[in-house]
Amino acid sequence: MPIEISNGGVAAGATSLLSPCALPRVPFVFPALSNRTLLDHLPCMRKAGHRIQIVSGLVRVAVGVLMITAFWLLSTFPAFRSIG
Repeated sequence: MPIEISNGGVAAGATSLLSPCALPRVPFVFPALSNRTLLDHLPCMRKAGHRIQIVSGLVRVAVGVLMITAFWLLSTFPAFRSIG
């Protein structure tokens, strides 16, 4: 990659550095752009959206607590490392 940057100038270097970051995100652009249209056609999803956000947030917090608890248990009680 440094050869491309030095031979092609700033534009080629920026393209070669940023394209691996941007390309995996392309499939997520289309649903994001159509989200408002989807919610306009599905009123039940608009009503349930807040509940879905709350539940998903609680799940994320629970997973985080479980990960911290597991790390603490493994560091405090090394005998648990032999399980599983």
